[in-house]
Parts: sequence; structure tokens; C-alpha cells
Amino acid sequence: MESCNYHPLAASNFYCNACAKQYCTDCVDHSVASEARCFLCGGDLAYHVSTANIEPFWRRLEKAFKYPLNTNALTMVFGLAVLSSILTSLPLPGLVLLLLSLIVAGATVNYSFKCLTSTSDGDMTAPNMADAFSGTLGVLWQLLVMTLLVGAVVFILANQVSPWLGMLAGLVVIVGSPAILMCFAHTGSVLESINPLVFLRLIYRVGLAYWVLIIFLLIMMSSVTVISQLIGNQLSALSSILQATVTNYYAVVMFHLMGYLLYQYQDRLGFATADLSDQARRQDDPADVVLAHINVRLKEGEYQRVDELFRHGIELARRDKRLWARYFEFLVRTGHASALQTFADPYLNFLLETAQTDRLASDYKKIRQVAPAYLPAHPNLRFQLANQCQVGGDALSVVQLINGMHRQFPDYDQLIAAYRLMKLALDDLPKMAGQAEKCQSLIESLQRKALVKSAADGADSAPSPESSGSA
Repeated sequence: MESCNYHPLAASNFYCNACAKQYCTDCVDHSVASEARCFLCGGDLAYHVSTANIEPFWRRLEKAFKYPLNTNALTMVFGLAVLSSILTSLPLPGLVLLLLSLIVAGATVNYSFKCLTSTSDGDMTAPNMADAFSGTLGVLWQLLVMTLLVGAVVFILANQVSPWLGMLAGLVVIVGSPAILMCFAHTGSVLESINPLVFLRLIYRVGLAYWVLIIFLLIMMSSVTVISQLIGNQLSALSSILQATVTNYYAVVMFHLMGYLLYQYQDRLGFATADLSDQARRQDDPADVVLAHINVRLKEGEYQRVDELFRHGIELARRDKRLWARYFEFLVRTGHASALQTFADPYLNFLLETAQTDRLASDYKKIRQVAPAYLPAHPNLRFQLANQCQVGGDALSVVQLINGMHRQFPDYDQLIAAYRLMKLALDDLPKMAGQAEKCQSLIESLQRKALVKSAADGADSAPSPESSGSA
């Protein structure tokens, strides 16, 4: 498998000629719709898909059998089985019965082909129910014409040329039937699909995988027969519905596998699925583009450029939690103490603003490991941090955060509450019993000052005697 330069387990979908690098779709600049650019040189990237990029269909067998297990497909599988069974038991005129049977058969065939074509375009979800009744009889008539033409050719060869040649032609048609159906789904042309040069070329280009598909299809067809025999005909109506349901279910799985083979070998068959290309050339959110760019630069070891990208990204998308968290982890892991001290206050405030308080205590510890002297510049942030540290049982950090606040921030309105919190933390530290007593004394002193200030403020706001008399 051709791998991405930065993700060895991911297939590459883009190639940069200037940098000679392979990229997966997550390592590409998708900032502009329908464009894909290289983060390193800014140049346009060549989109490519190859067999090596896509998971082989035999590894997807479990997913293939789950493919019909959704509301749309199950409704079609069971609903058409019920309809076909009901029709056989209704006393309808022959022509009406034939017409209704053709409609049900046409819907079944049409839906199966929709599964094939949508899978070959890279869509791994079953089509909508409405698709089964879009041009219901068109595909069925074309398949009948195809069958008559192929049968006529085999008959002519056997009777007019040589029985052995007729047998050989019949064997080629039987083995090539899946290829004929795949060609028809891809081209929509009856004559082109039954052209031996066309369907044999498909078999040749796909190679061994085609024969593996044949084996799986034969196994599934045999399974349908065995399951039908196990169901039996004891309860004719119920048995008929169950057998038709099993047949329809396996038909959807088989056509899905044929479509996946087209999807897997699209490069060998000379076409590329538009859906895959459009998905690879999606337009990403600005924050996603910045994060993808950061990942590439990190792999290149360009840490200064990564730092610039983080700061630019946060300015661009200030509410994006991923950018803040990733930049914080980057600074912690690289041990960039001065940058981390500058970033710490905005980061911790962002955690408060976005209700991520559960991260405050643990991230504060990480900051202190890189920058031991760090203390938040704002008193409220220190108080909030101290609260979270106390909840987390980190009494020492509470003391470090609150200690000295009465001198640094004498006008902070939560000063008494902060020192009460510090007193609780000191009580949890047996070796600091003396400090706890001093803290209690400080709290009482702050309370007295607060009372005096409150009284003074009250006196200042009271009306003077002169103003009372004049009133």
C-alpha cells in the first residue's frame, strides 16, 4: 500500500511533485473548496487513487453482510419478498399478475443494481427505498435483452459452427456473468457489456480478485439453496416469504461485492470515482486546517513554526477547545517555560470561561512542573484554582496560591473567603499547625478591617444634618 509520509498505516491520496511526498487526506490543506494544497510548499497536489489505497474486498466480507442491515435495505428486502409471495396467492387475471410480477421483479433488480453502482462510486451505505422504483422496468428489460442476445449467440455458435465452440462460449458467459453485470453498471450499454473484448478485459485487469469473487458468489448462491431447503414448504405462505427474503438479502450482498470490486480496481479499469475525489477535496473548517498544518510541521520538527501556527489558530478560532488544549500540551512537552508562563493565564481563564473546571488543578500542576515560580496574575483566577486544588486534595497548592494575596491584592472582594480556604488547607497539613493559627488571626484581622470599612462607607453615604434640616 502506498502510505502517507506522516501516517504509515494510512493510504496516500495526494502527491506533491515539488516536495516528493505522499499525503493522506488528513495531511493536506483543505482551506479552499475543491482544492488540495501542500502545507510545506503551498503548491497544488496531484490527486490519485490506486488499488493499493483501498482495502481488498475479501477483507470486507463481514461489512458486506452487514451492508443490507439498515432500514432502507431491510424494508426493500423483506417488503419485496412479501409482495412477491402475496402475488402468487392472489386470484388475479394472468396479464395483471404478469404485469405486477414484472414490477416487483423490476424493483428487486433495480435496487440490486443501485447497490452495485453506488458502491462502485464509493458510497458504502445502502441506497434509499425510492431508488428501487426509479425506472423500475428499465434495467429489467435491458437485462432480458442482454440475456436473449447472449443466448442467441451461444445457440448460433453451437448449431451453426461447432457444438464444442457453443459449449466454450456458454462457459465463458457463465464465468463472465459478474463481469458483464459490472460492465453494464459502469457503461449502461447492453452491446458494450456483452462484448467479449470488454468484459474479458475487465476480468484480465482485475486478475485473481475476480476469481475470488466468483468463488464467494458461488458459495452464496449455494447457501441460498441450502437455506431454502432448510426452510422447506410446510407453511407455504411463510416459507415463500422467508425464501424470497433470503434470496433478496443475498442478491443485495452479491451486487454490493461486485460494486466494491469496481471501486477497488478503478485505477486498473481506467476510471476514478467522483465521490471519492470530492470527499478528498473537501473544504475544512479553519481550525481543522490549522490543526492539520500543525501536525505536518510537528512531523517535520519545525517547533518554532508550530508555535506560530498555534497562536495564529487561537486568534482565528478563539473558542476552539482543541487548539487551546493542543497548544498547552505542546508547551508543556517541549518545556518552553517562558512561553508557557505567558500562555498560562489566558489558558486557565479559558478553562473557566468554557466550564472546564475539572482540568484546572491538573493543568496547573503541569504548569508548575515546567515553570515552578508561576502564579496567576489575577486574584480571582488564583482563588478559583485554589478551590479546585482543595477539591482534588492538593492542600499545598492551595497554600501556594493564596499565601500573600492580602498584600498583593488588598482590595480583592473575596479575600476573606480565600484565606478561609487556605485555613482549611493548612488544617490538612499537620506540620503547618502554627501557620494555621496565624492564618486564623489574619482572617479575623481582615474581618475587622472589613467591618471598619463598611461602617466608614455607611457613614459617608448617610445624609448630613444640614441636608436633613433643609429637607
